[in-house]
This record gives sequence, structure tokens and C-alpha cells, in this order.
Amino acid sequence: MVKLNKDIIYSWFKSYYIDIINILNINKLKIFNFIFKYSCKLNINILILSLIKWILCRRKIKYLSCKVCLNCILFRNKNYFNYYYISNNINIDFIKKIYNKLLININDIKIIYFDNFKFNNYYVNNFLLKILEENNGKFIFIFSCSDNINIPNTLLSRLFSLKIKFPTEKIIFKWLYNKFNFNDVKNKNIILSCIRLSNNSPINSLVWIKKNILIKKNIVNLILNLNKLNIDNIIKNINNDNLEINLYILITLFLDYIKYKYRVIKYLYNLDLYYFFKNSFKNIDNIYNIFLVLDKIIFCLSVIKNINNINRNILLYDLINFLLINLNIKK
Repeated sequence: MVKLNKDIIYSWFKSYYIDIINILNINKLKIFNFIFKYSCKLNINILILSLIKWILCRRKIKYLSCKVCLNCILFRNKNYFNYYYISNNINIDFIKKIYNKLLININDIKIIYFDNFKFNNYYVNNFLLKILEENNGKFIFIFSCSDNINIPNTLLSRLFSLKIKFPTEKIIFKWLYNKFNFNDVKNKNIILSCIRLSNNSPINSLVWIKKNILIKKNIVNLILNLNKLNIDNIIKNINNDNLEINLYILITLFLDYIKYKYRVIKYLYNLDLYYFFKNSFKNIDNIYNIFLVLDKIIFCLSVIKNINNINRNILLYDLINFLLINLNIKK
């Protein structure tokens, strides 16, 4: 088993880390310019900073940095003088100032990491192209950006490009399962549900498990008791800082009910609520009503997101009455 630094805490980064170091070793550190493209942030800085630490280490052993050499200590304490971290876009004068400052020291490797770079400034792009072409082997330029960013081909051709993909549901599940040490099948379904509700984002899945399960339970209880609760109390329960999450959960619940109705169980978002779908909405004769409800909730969510200072109470009052009518629930 390959030994890695404990900094690589996410299993889906390990293969990238090993592959990049293998490439650097094969080419004897001659590939100096990288661009990491991602569809979701995925805490990619953990991977990139671990690679930078390995490159700077003077006593590296295979895939491990020593953590005790001067470079490792300086980097850990954020005092390494030949490393610059640049976040988002900046002007050309700032880049020139950093580059010229690093040129003074001609011996050590110098690293500039451009995080979340947009490549949308013509003059900055031209200057970057110039310094990439003139790189004498002592500079390492690393960029990270979203994979929907339009990168000039002249720049891209001078960068070693890596696309960081979403980890699979299976990999995320294993990571979360070990992290929380769940045992029973019900809790396994909770993990899978959180992964799917988070669009297969491992970090967001973790947030769902820690914070939003209770919100989900409250929404389910609300639906089950919709005919027993006062409308004002319902609005009070859902009209809070989590309103968008509440509506999002409602949307996934009704989508799942449609899937359940047509026996597409494999693709349920909320696997932990299988019995809820099995035993709820018995009075709904027409599946068309569920589509009407979905359309209404999506409309409400869109209004809340896009219109400032909207009266949420009026919007929710209308939504709840619509649910009562179309779900055939009698007050």
C-alpha cells in the first residue's frame, strides 16, 4: 500500500496525487506548469498544496514530504519566501510585481499558485504567456479554474492539464461511512440520500449529514400533519433561514414519489424515506396533481431566489393552500 501524507484526507485525490508525482519523477521535475480544472470545488486546494509541499521538500521519500526540512517548516508556517498564492483575478501590475520579486533569487524553485483563475483579462493573459514561454526551469506556475472557463489555446498548450472529476457515489459513500461509522441499513440509506441531495458533492454531503437531516425530518412531519396544523404555524416553521432548503427538499420528495409510483426505486433521492412514499399520499388519485404541485413549488423557489424583498408569508400561504387542494387533504 502506498504511503501518503495525512494532508490527503480525501480518498478521491489520492490517485491524482500519485499520478502527478509519478509524472514529475519520470520527467525529472521538468514539467513545471499545471492547470487543474474542476466542475465542483471539491476542496481542490488540499490536493494542490500537498503537491506544492512535496515539490518544495528537500528530503522527499517517494510520495512523502519529510515535514522537518527548512522548506517544509517554512511552508507549513506560511513563511516560504519563494511561494505566492493568488486568489481570483488580479491586475497585471500585481502579477508583474510578484514575478519580478521572485526573479531576484535565482537558485531556489519558485511557485506561483493562481487559485480560481478566470483568464478573462487580455493583458494578464498575454503577460502569463510571455513568462510561461521564458520559464527557465526555476518557476512552477499552477492554475486552478472551473472547467467551464474559456482558456486561450496559446496558454493551454503550455500547461499540463488535469481535469478533477467528481468522485463516484460509491467512493463518497465509503468515505462518509468510515467517517461516521454507521452500522445499520437505515443509516446507510441516509448517507446515500445525502450524497444524492448534494448532487454527488462529497463536502456538501457531509454538510447534509451534519446539519440538514433534522430539517428534512421537519418537512416530512409537516407533510404528514398538513391537515392537522394551522397554516400560520406551518408558515412559521418553514419561513426561516432554511426556506430554500425546505422547498428543495419538498421538490425532491414529490419527485421521488413519482419515481416510487412508477417503480423506479433505484433512482430515489431520499432512499431513507422509502416507507414514507409507500404509506403516504394514498388519497391522490391522479399523478397529474403531483406535477402541478411540483410546478408550484419550483415557481415559489424561483421567486424567492430571484426577487428581493418578496413577501414570503403571502407566497407560502398560497403554496400551502395549493398543496391542501391538490393533495386531496382536508382541513
